[in-house]
Amino acid sequence: MSQAAQAQWSAANDEANRQRMMASMRAQDAANDRAAADRAFQAGLEQQRSLGSGSSSSSSSSGSGGMGTPLDGLAAALGSGSQSRGGPQSVVDRRTYIIYQQETSKQVVARLIAEAEGGNPVSAWNLGRLYYTGYAGVPRDDAQARRWFATAGERGHAEALANLGYFAHEGIAGPQDPALALDATARAAAAGSTYGAGLNGLYRLSGLADGQLDPVAVANLERAADAGELFAQVALGTIVYALGVGTAENWERAAHYSRLAAEQGHGPSMTELARMMFVGRGVAQDQREAIALFRRATEAGDPAGMSFLGQLYMTGQGVPNDVAAGLELFRRAADLGHPEAQGVYGLSLMLGQGVAENVPEGLRYIRLGAAQNDPQALTVLGKMTFVGEGGITSDERRGIELLQAAAALGYHDAIETLAMDEVQQAMRRLGIAQTVTPASGPKVGMGSKPKR
Repeated sequence: MSQAAQAQWSAANDEANRQRMMASMRAQDAANDRAAADRAFQAGLEQQRSLGSGSSSSSSSSGSGGMGTPLDGLAAALGSGSQSRGGPQSVVDRRTYIIYQQETSKQVVARLIAEAEGGNPVSAWNLGRLYYTGYAGVPRDDAQARRWFATAGERGHAEALANLGYFAHEGIAGPQDPALALDATARAAAAGSTYGAGLNGLYRLSGLADGQLDPVAVANLERAADAGELFAQVALGTIVYALGVGTAENWERAAHYSRLAAEQGHGPSMTELARMMFVGRGVAQDQREAIALFRRATEAGDPAGMSFLGQLYMTGQGVPNDVAAGLELFRRAADLGHPEAQGVYGLSLMLGQGVAENVPEGLRYIRLGAAQNDPQALTVLGKMTFVGEGGITSDERRGIELLQAAAALGYHDAIETLAMDEVQQAMRRLGIAQTVTPASGPKVGMGSKPKR
């Protein structure tokens, strides 16, 4: 992943984390409001019962034998003014009023600071959340958020430790600190945080060498995923079990966790599950359901889903053959930054295949795909740069570098192009070493059009 893409991913992940926390705070506020209303209602009922029991003893021998019905208390609590079936109303009308005092955001922060400095970890945690999300009109301040997460974490607050670990890993309001990230999330997991367990699993996996196993990391991710943590489900479905990172490859487990994430509306996981379902890998083959999942992923905005569905339309697999519809899906995916789609759509524009020929616009997409190491885009751009086409000044060295980058990714067309006589001669003349074994002997003639 390029530095720009990594920065974009980190920013998106940080915003998603803020939104997740803010949603949790809204839900907690709503639950607190409901609980407060219920307590107030019950208090009103109890007070009305206590007032009624002391004033109606002499007249309660008739009717209900001195016992009011539940509706009596409800009517009294609501202040209906109607006569109770448990006896006549008191001469003096007694009512209970509950008054709520609204705090300003500054007052809330001041109160929480006082409580946190007095040793209350929950108040310190809530301060961190307020500053991190900007909830309730509190100005966002990541440095204050990190400070209070650390304070709450020192007192054993599990979720504060998890978020401190996240801040340390991402370098939010301070330097990146992988050791602190691992320690804080491990402590969070031990204290009961499934979010912390999932983060710890991810952070442990990021430090593994190829082929190295880490059962603790996988167990932590599974614990988080089984508790509903979406990011852990995605990691297990698309990385851990699909690629064999930290454990043995297991397509059945990959399909299981991709399905859980897809059920939460995660577009890329819908695409991953659809890919497995289309070929019957890790799950029973069902191309009709796979295509339906590709459509859902496309509707959810996943560019990989658009690209796969576009390829199906281009080839007529499981859907009517429709090149125009397929290219439109590739265009949408390309505009969302999908490198393979950028290569396919860019080349189609340059060749005028399925769309009106537009070399400058096609070259723009090709450059975008090449910048993300799409092998087809690298190959096309390498050929054009080598010979000087499409308004590009000829640069044999740069063209060969691009072709070698594509060949290193195993792209056959790039390997064949590097084996051509004119490219081999240029490499010898420029002193460029062979990085890929030429395919089946030298070829002649690069041609004036990029090969698809």
